[in-house]
Amino acid sequence: MTAFSLGTVWEETIAFMRRESSLLLPVAFATFGASQLLLDLGMQGQETVDPARIGGSPQAFLAVPAMLIMLIGNLAVSRMALIPGSSVGESLLAALRRMPTALLVVAIIFLIMVGIGLIVVIAATLGAMAFQADPKAVAPNIVMVLIIPAFIVMLRLMLLIPVLAVEQLGAIESLRRAWALSRDHFLRLLAVLMIILMITTLLGILQLFVLGSLFKLLAFATGSAQIVLILEALVRAAISSVLSLAVTAYLALFFRRTAPVA
Repeated sequence: MTAFSLGTVWEETIAFMRRESSLLLPVAFATFGASQLLLDLGMQGQETVDPARIGGSPQAFLAVPAMLIMLIGNLAVSRMALIPGSSVGESLLAALRRMPTALLVVAIIFLIMVGIGLIVVIAATLGAMAFQADPKAVAPNIVMVLIIPAFIVMLRLMLLIPVLAVEQLGAIESLRRAWALSRDHFLRLLAVLMIILMITTLLGILQLFVLGSLFKLLAFATGSAQIVLILEALVRAAISSVLSLAVTAYLALFFRRTAPVA
């Protein structure tokens, strides 16, 4: 196991972001920021849709291109962090070339999670029938049981994006590679995930209660609710861009500590 501290990786991340900010920020705003704006638009569509309408709002489908754009950003930023001298154009083109493999990986993970979910549901239903319990009463426990394997899979695959970005492996090989790399760094990755969740939660609270209140006051003072709504979305996208950039760069540099890139 390679010895390093999370603090050392964080210092490298800050240094990298400062040094390459002129290249990284446009990429982050164009990918992570655009993705956040699309997600916000999709959520607004869901809020205004008629509950009686079948199929929901068409705006909800914006989540698909949002996720694709975010994945491109993740791959491009990871490549820029791991391959010194990589230009924005080269990194984006490389990310686009890896998209088919990345999407296949996403599909495989989805199928695995669905399979785990079916096994848990079937086992819980059979157990409830065997003990003559009400299956509906078991439902909350099923949800809790499903969260555990989903969390473990997410944790063990935290280095998947860097693997996809710089190692020319197929879908299955990439999954195996990311899974193997995380084996000796499980506790470190758990700490990283907890920190990310904590920061995300704090930023969410800040946006909801502090920035949200400020924008409501601004809308009331100016009487231009629509303009303030757009401004709020842009600020939220900017915050999301910087956070996603930092997380992606951090995981890429963490990956470099576990598997040095030539």
